[in-house]
Amino acid sequence: VLYSFLPHKEVRFIFPALPIFNMVSGVAIAKIERYSLKSNFGKAFLLMTILGLLLSFFVACLFLLISKKNYPGGWGLLYTNEHILNRQNQDPDMNLIDLVHIGTYAAMTGVTRYLQ
Repeated sequence: VLYSFLPHKEVRFIFPALPIFNMVSGVAIAKIERYSLKSNFGKAFLLMTILGLLLSFFVACLFLLISKKNYPGGWGLLYTNEHILNRQNQDPDMNLIDLVHIGTYAAMTGVTRYLQ
């Protein structure tokens, strides 16, 4: 929750904490499972925990699909590469030299040299 309020997010700072969060969550779920068979409230809480995990998984998958579309600079470079390839396919004898300048905004929105 606190991570959501940070103006400048970098996931690399969160990665070292993820195993600790997973371990604590696993211990909590194991305790919930162990004590859930003793009462109806425990069974309901276990069911809510399982549903919460499934919901979290599906929301993470949805955000993955959304974030894939969230790099306009990358998409722009991809379309530029396709345009250049189409021109070369139309006239293979033409000697094309195309230069693309990668500005600051484009670099921040997904353009990398890996897309060349």
